[in-house]
Amino acid sequence: MKRIYNFVLLFLSITVALLPSFYVVSYAKKSNVTSIGYYELEDNQLHINSNIDFSKISEMDNIKSINIENAIIDEPIVIDSTELSSLSFTNCYFDTDRLESNTSQDIFCVSFLDCDFDDLEILSGLTAITDLNFWKCRIDSLKGIEKLNSLRCLSLGRTGIESIEELRAFDSFDYLELSGSSIKDISPLEGMSIKYLSLSDSMCIESLEPIMQIKGLSTLGLQSLEMLLTEEIVNFVKQNVAEND
Repeated sequence: MKRIYNFVLLFLSITVALLPSFYVVSYAKKSNVTSIGYYELEDNQLHINSNIDFSKISEMDNIKSINIENAIIDEPIVIDSTELSSLSFTNCYFDTDRLESNTSQDIFCVSFLDCDFDDLEILSGLTAITDLNFWKCRIDSLKGIEKLNSLRCLSLGRTGIESIEELRAFDSFDYLELSGSSIKDISPLEGMSIKYLSLSDSMCIESLEPIMQIKGLSTLGLQSLEMLLTEEIVNFVKQNVAEND
């Protein structure tokens, strides 16, 4: 009797543990999707934690958001969906030459956390993205970013980036964050129209004078850069920037 009880208990435990996976597998079968590794699908959000066959994702309908973690991306990724609004990578290794979009709609927000890049040429095919975010990434060069014509918001938080020369290709940003970087020269921002700008904690910056040549500033963050604030810059900020810290 005890053996039967233990067997039943074990069977129930395994069944309960497999319920989420069963749901995903059932959904995948309905969508003609073969296994792409460990993943969860809920409320039109796909979360993947493994290496993947990204081509299989295009067969799934109504995906609004994709989050990929701990994966080796060794094949080109081509995004066909017009419904996808965000794509994020966490702790991923990229051994491919391109991420590409086949849709002309400006709907994409692409984010990277704890990823390494020699340059950003890999992103040059994502012409539809409007928001691009990096956090705690190693980026040696922004080369390639100038090809993202639809880019409106760019965040480079704690990336260690040293040069923003490639940003000269842009006329304006709605949101630009360059916090915690190793940037020395911010003159590439001169003449741009930028609504929100944060240079906070980028303590390698040698001069803040170029911000006086930026148009349309409504919010400015300069935390930890007090030693660069000349009287002229302070007066400019007071007169031209509504929200400043």
